[in-house]
Order: sequence, then C-alpha cells, then structure tokens
Amino acid sequence: MAKATGKSITAEAQTLDLLRHLLVIELWRGGLSQDQIRKRLGISMNTVNAMLKGVSRTIKQEVPN
Repeated sequence: MAKATGKSITAEAQTLDLLRHLLVIELWRGGLSQDQIRKRLGISMNTVNAMLKGVSRTIKQEVPN
C-alpha cells in the first residue's frame, strides 16, 4: 500500500497497488489462507490484514424481487 511519505504517487504505482489489492481479495475468496497469500505475494501479514479488513469471504448475491 502507498505510504504517506510526502512524495507524489505515480499512476503506475497506484495501478500496481490496486491490482495487488484485488489479487489479495480474489486469492482469499478462492480459499487461500492469509498466510499463504502473504508468502505468495511477498508482503507482510499486516498488509494482508489491512487489505482484507471489511471484506467478506463470500460474494453476496442479490435476490430478484
């Protein structure tokens, strides 16, 4: 994730952060544990936890009326 260091964040860095975040969510929903995700992507457990905060493991499907 991007840290507030006073430096401007490039569009490429923002894109990479977004793709990494989406990948973490998809891997988690696909059944991998947080530790497995951490190892595969080479990121800290704190980063994985922060990315998954508030995200449910299952996708809610809307029931048609």
